[in-house]
Amino acid sequence: MFASRIPALARGVSEIYGHLVEDGPEPRGYDPAFPDVHAHDAGVFTDPAIKAMIATNGVTPISYRPLSVAKGWRRITWSAGFQPAIL
Repeated sequence: MFASRIPALARGVSEIYGHLVEDGPEPRGYDPAFPDVHAHDAGVFTDPAIKAMIATNGVTPISYRPLSVAKGWRRITWSAGFQPAIL
């Protein structure tokens, strides 16, 4: 999927995300419906060929946090005791 979508991205901000986890009992326990998808995401996003394709196509990967700050979105973080704190 990534091999066809990365070169076709339009200029501007696009969002492609994954849930990168190492396969094992924990991810299979918390998401029994899609455990193979998450393990696959980890393989795709760490694959040197995918990283090279991203660079070749002029795509600049960033994390969610800088994008949310640039857009002025409110960000929810977790404070001590796991209570949500909205910033």
